[in-house]
Amino acid sequence: MLRPTFSGFQVAKRGLSVSQKLLDVTGQNITNINTDGYTRQRVDLYSIAYSSGTSQYALYNGGIGRGVGDTGASQIRDPFLDIRYRNEVAKVGKQNVMGEALSDLENIFGEISKDGLDNQFSKMISQLQALSATPSDPVIEGVVKTAASMITQLFNHYSKQLDTVKEQQITYLEDGVNETNKILAEIADLNKQIKDQNIHGDKALELNDRRNTLIDELATYMNIEVKRSSEAIGNGREVEVLSIIAKDINDGGTPPKNLVLIDGKDFAQIKLDKSDNTNIKITLENSIDANFADGLEISSKLEQGQLSGYLSFLNNKAEFTNDTNYSTKDRGIQYYEGMLDKLANTFADMFNNANRKTLYDASGNVTGYEDKPLFEAEGGGPITASNIKISDAWKNTTESYITNTNKAPVIGPDGTPADNSAANDNIMNMISLFNKKVNFTNDFTTPTAGSNFLFNGTIQECLSFTSSTLDLQISNTNSLYESYGETLVAIDTSRAAISSVSLDEEGINLLTYNKSYSAAARLMTTLDEALNTLINNTGRVGL
Repeated sequence: MLRPTFSGFQVAKRGLSVSQKLLDVTGQNITNINTDGYTRQRVDLYSIAYSSGTSQYALYNGGIGRGVGDTGASQIRDPFLDIRYRNEVAKVGKQNVMGEALSDLENIFGEISKDGLDNQFSKMISQLQALSATPSDPVIEGVVKTAASMITQLFNHYSKQLDTVKEQQITYLEDGVNETNKILAEIADLNKQIKDQNIHGDKALELNDRRNTLIDELATYMNIEVKRSSEAIGNGREVEVLSIIAKDINDGGTPPKNLVLIDGKDFAQIKLDKSDNTNIKITLENSIDANFADGLEISSKLEQGQLSGYLSFLNNKAEFTNDTNYSTKDRGIQYYEGMLDKLANTFADMFNNANRKTLYDASGNVTGYEDKPLFEAEGGGPITASNIKISDAWKNTTESYITNTNKAPVIGPDGTPADNSAANDNIMNMISLFNKKVNFTNDFTTPTAGSNFLFNGTIQECLSFTSSTLDLQISNTNSLYESYGETLVAIDTSRAAISSVSLDEEGINLLTYNKSYSAAARLMTTLDEALNTLINNTGRVGL
């Protein structure tokens, strides 16, 4: 039985058509070699099998295939690498935010420990030493007052700088929340567009590229997982439905169910609550998951991603919590604010107590004390770095205010106390306060059994301790960032090796597909010559 006359022409025609598509897709790849987010495309080919109802009875007459077909263009991606990339980029996102925020603090505390407070403490010691040589001298005391005033102004200045850093990070977090909401909405819209095009037989590859880019970007803000399912559209056909869940947020059930952020064309929205800047919150503004109600606070559950980094930096008080259950893993700005406030509070308390004057009766017995505070809080309340100032009583006096001695006066033969204006024991005591080791706790009033211990040492050592703690945290954060970053780069390199366009490879493909196109054309020419022989030369014997 002869093969149908035009079957060979159909094979050649299909070869030409597929070779043309291969060349077209190669051209598409080459022209998008510099397009961000573009995924290399390929034409998926299959061999068209020979099919005949009578072939089952044939013993040796094996059928010849009917050429090559294609199912259209597709993208070359490795889903496993996408999952690994998005997991790692969330870790990098958090450490990047923490590293940059802590660097801002490093600039402040670097100045404090080198040229700022530490240096001014030393100047005050020198001025007190000068005063000890001429106690009760209002001129020399005025120099001490100036040194003390400079210390309070530096505390105020550094507190304002910390407030500026905090406000800046809150703004960044707000931008991150807005960008997250925007990305969620865009991905959901792309899901709808892709589904509509899939229903009409278009694979929407370029829209998939845009969606993959947005998913990668979303993964920098939150720790997410992409899930794909199928939806029947009738006539035995299905289209893909993409969903995204938040891996860090679950309902605590058994088994736990994660928060759905996107389900097809539906998407959730989140909201920033900054009404209390000591406890910044992110809540669900619009939930699409029946297991999670609108208004639910999700801040405490976020573990990775930029949003988690901002929240950790802004909210983690570490030892400055109201209980002993705290984490020092990611100390935030409130810890360092607390250390600066505690330093100001302890410094003021020590010198206020030292300047308290002891009162005696004529027999030299203590009858009471006169409070003569050197420092007080602007507006009242506990003294902190933001409100510390020299007391109004000290500021406004033109006479000697610092208590130079607390010894009982010597009573002369005439019954009058001797002049002790030259005594300097209490001034020497004030100087010694800079070398006095004290227990620093998180309590700004009277330490209790439940107070969290911070540090034991002098006020200058406490300053150095705080700077060292910050330096160590920055070092650990940078180490994690570099470690996660190296892993991310390795994954991205592997992903790029698969999905990005290689000019060398596409150049080879051009040559290969051009040859296949020429071969298919040559096949058609050959078949035409054979058919010409069959039609025009058969049956003409002897001619």
